[in-house]
Amino acid sequence: MDNNPLISFKINFSLKAKFIVNLLICGIFFNLVSCSNTAPAIVNCEAKVVFDFENEKEPPKQKMNLFLKMTSDVRRTETINVNHNSSGLKWIVTNPMISQADNYYYAGYTNLQGVSQSGERLPEGEYSINFMDGEGREEYSNFNVLYDEKILKMKYSEFLSYISKENPQVFVGVYSKELNLIYYGKPRAEWNITKEMKDINSSKLFSVYNDSAFFRIFFIIDNNVFVMPKIERVGSNIPTDEEIKITEQEERTRNER
Repeated sequence: MDNNPLISFKINFSLKAKFIVNLLICGIFFNLVSCSNTAPAIVNCEAKVVFDFENEKEPPKQKMNLFLKMTSDVRRTETINVNHNSSGLKWIVTNPMISQADNYYYAGYTNLQGVSQSGERLPEGEYSINFMDGEGREEYSNFNVLYDEKILKMKYSEFLSYISKENPQVFVGVYSKELNLIYYGKPRAEWNITKEMKDINSSKLFSVYNDSAFFRIFFIIDNNVFVMPKIERVGSNIPTDEEIKITEQEERTRNER
C-alpha cells in the first residue's frame, strides 16, 4: 500500500445552505467574483475543524472547512493541494468554492475529512498548502490543526458537560424546510440559547422566522466549531440527512455529465 495516500476531492459550485453556513463559520460572506489575471497571492488560511453532532446518540462527525484568503482572482484556480506534513496525507481540491468579501477573494472547500490511514480523523499538527492557478502559477501557505481528541468519542450529553467548562462563542443557524439558510448569527437574548442548552425558547425563535423549520446551534472555540443536533419546529417534516445526501449526489451527477 502507498505510504503517502492521495485523497482527491471534487466539488461542484453551488449555493446549498450547508455550504453557505460553512462559509459564514469562517467569517466569509458570499458575493460573485469578477475575473482578472493577476498572479496568485495568499494572505492567510482560514481553517476550521468542525465537529457535527447529527444526533444525541452518536459521537460527532469531523471535517475541516478550509479557505484561502487572497488578493488575486480565484476563479482561475486549477488546484489546491492540502498536505499534512508529518503523515504525508494529501487532499486535492480541483473545483473549489469561491467567494469575495472586503476586497479579498476566498477559495476553498468545506468537507475535508480524515481517512482510514489517519484513523478516520483529521490528524493534528502542521499542514501546508499549494495553490495553482490556470496558468500554472503557484503560491504557498501553511496552518496548524489542534483539538481535544476526546471529543471524537463523546456523545452529545458528554459534550455538554465538556463545553460547560469552556467559554465558547455561540451562534445559531436557522433553516427553512427546503434547507435554505434564513439566518446565521448571534442568538437573541429572548431565545435563551446558551452553552448549557437548557430552557431554550424555540417558540420565540420560530415566531420571528415564520418560514423556519429547524435551527442548529454552533459553539466556536478558537479554530474548532461544534454543531449541535437540529431543533425542529413541530410538524415541519424536514428531509432526513440520508435524503439530503441522496439529493446532493444526484445533483453532482447531473452537473458532471
